[in-house]
Amino acid sequence: MVRPVLNSYSKRREQIELALLFFSFILFFIAVPIELLFINYAYNMGLICIFLYYALWRDRFLMFKIEKSILPYVFAIFIIITIGWLFNLHHYTLVLYLKIIALFAFFSKSSIRLQSFIKYVNYTYLIYALFSYLMSYGIIPSFITKTQLNQQYEVLFGFPIWTLIGIEGSTAAIDSYSGLVALLNLFLSKSKTRYFWAFFAIFSVVLTTRMTPLVAFFGAFMSFFFVRNKKMAILACLLTMTGFFTLLILQHYYPDMTVSIYGNNIELSIIFVASTHARSLIWEKQLMNVYEYYSIFDYIFGYFDDKITHVTVLWGRHKEMINPHNSYIYLFFLSPFLAIGTYILILRKTYTQYSRHLFPIIFFILVAGFTTQKIFVVENPIYLYVLIFLLMGRYKKIAPSYG
Repeated sequence: MVRPVLNSYSKRREQIELALLFFSFILFFIAVPIELLFINYAYNMGLICIFLYYALWRDRFLMFKIEKSILPYVFAIFIIITIGWLFNLHHYTLVLYLKIIALFAFFSKSSIRLQSFIKYVNYTYLIYALFSYLMSYGIIPSFITKTQLNQQYEVLFGFPIWTLIGIEGSTAAIDSYSGLVALLNLFLSKSKTRYFWAFFAIFSVVLTTRMTPLVAFFGAFMSFFFVRNKKMAILACLLTMTGFFTLLILQHYYPDMTVSIYGNNIELSIIFVASTHARSLIWEKQLMNVYEYYSIFDYIFGYFDDKITHVTVLWGRHKEMINPHNSYIYLFFLSPFLAIGTYILILRKTYTQYSRHLFPIIFFILVAGFTTQKIFVVENPIYLYVLIFLLMGRYKKIAPSYG
């Protein structure tokens, strides 16, 4: 297959855009050890301005030109800022949704080819994974304070090991990240080294000793064979969301319901807790807190308060939890109205951009969102970059034959 040849102008734009994405990754990397929300807000607001500037004034430097296709994003930004000003949205909510809108605008005008984008993902992942390995096994000092490290001593295939953690100090920071890189290379990359990247990423997932990203990876991989059209793709997404809420309803209202496994009656709640590493307890209690504390007004505009997300989990030991371990619950905390709107937009784009090779990556990101808070965040941008880049489908117009 012949690679498309870009003219010098398009190639220069692609290089600038990739440099901007790499610059944003470096900023995230530098901000990790600082651990100050103000720093995260500051550099992300700077990136938002750059992304928007590039989308709005990209044809001629410093020349004011807004194309009609960009107007919906300008309008959305105006709405978000107005809601934030009138109803005192949490700062994190404003920054997150402004970043999402800015990325949609940026990738709607992007000149980045798919294979170039995958190279960017692979090389930034290599940097991230290298530092994660060195930090996990004591070769370099931890990026964050040791009290915040979420690292366990486990036995893997008969060998005792310390679990692999990401530079942010948790297995959740690198396990889904690695699964995403593996699927991206298996289904969309045309590089001769794609199987190396996939193997390395899957090996990293295994070293975290966490089953949830492996289950998400397997489910996404199998979707390639079973999800064969647009309607089935949307159905698969909706069924996973329905299954999630069904699990919580059964656990909350029918905690004593039992099922027979090999002749033993086991409570459903115990199965849910064990299979989700106690996450189902966190989800149930935090959603009940939302039900108790949120007013009708809060369901529309949000009422983010760390006190609401504090729950005591009785799993091994008493432990106060703030992290919902679920991106959808976290978005719901920030603003239920904006969370539902964002999910509907993702489903719509998934329908319009569907292809059998594309869907496993989108599906993995959406499924991973059930078990980690780190999908829709202002910190590590990789999930938002991959999701929005693929959903916009701009690369199909740039290089349809190689894509």
